Amino acid sequence: MADALLDIDRLDVTYQIHDAAGRTVRRLKALANISLALSRGEAIGVVGESGSGKSTLARAIVGLVSPSSGHIRIDGRDLPRRRGAAARHGIQMIFQDHTSTLNPFQTVGRILDEVLALWRPQAERDERRAQALGLLDKVGLGADALERYPHAFSGGQRQRISIARALATTPRLLICDEPTSALDVSIQAQILDLFAALKAEGYALLFISHNLAVVNRIAERIIVMQGGRIVEQGATSATIAAPVHPYTRQLIASAPRLSDRGALLRSVAALPDHPKKTGAT
Repeated sequence: MADALLDIDRLDVTYQIHDAAGRTVRRLKALANISLALSRGEAIGVVGESGSGKSTLARAIVGLVSPSSGHIRIDGRDLPRRRGAAARHGIQMIFQDHTSTLNPFQTVGRILDEVLALWRPQAERDERRAQALGLLDKVGLGADALERYPHAFSGGQRQRISIARALATTPRLLICDEPTSALDVSIQAQILDLFAALKAEGYALLFISHNLAVVNRIAERIIVMQGGRIVEQGATSATIAAPVHPYTRQLIASAPRLSDRGALLRSVAALPDHPKKTGAT
């Protein structure tokens, strides 16, 4: 796709399995012939069971896993297979486990300032503080959060802090790896509305989730993965309403309480709306 922000072309990832002596005893193909394109302001949902390759795809895009073949391009520029933090500029990953990704011994202000100082070394401390306040405001948290530690916040608030930290690097692409699965339904809805607001600002989202209702709410298109391959893709609502591949039908049928596709769509509509700002979630 000519105007794509992210363009993945025939991507393969192969893991080498070693014995106790460090010798390669077998190779495991985790991704095979993956191609997709993602534009600014668009969200693609990636679904599949554990081991389908979803997280490997995310880690390959962000540079934590080296592809064995294929291309990953940002704005038409090929990303090197092995790359450091500088080459990952413009791409950030938001993880499911926000607890382990936030340093419990640092205040939120310090957590954000470390990132801002790294990516904007020319900025003075007062300027970085103002930027941190702006990030907190964007994710629906107040200035009082700066001096507090992560343990003082709820799960939903900690995920907001993780998102603010990711946004501190001014990325264009957010890789979201199960970012709402550890949250209850009402808080999920608030975080999803936050992602929708970011998408409206032009951020591109690759949204990985096992929850089809969540994907249907946030993503225009869906990719279904099985065994490291894409087995079906298309418009999210159409794919859920009329899946073609047997594996997609199996995923929908096995979703807890959502075996009826009408129930799946109704569950999305039933998610509560997100207040613009709250200090209690």
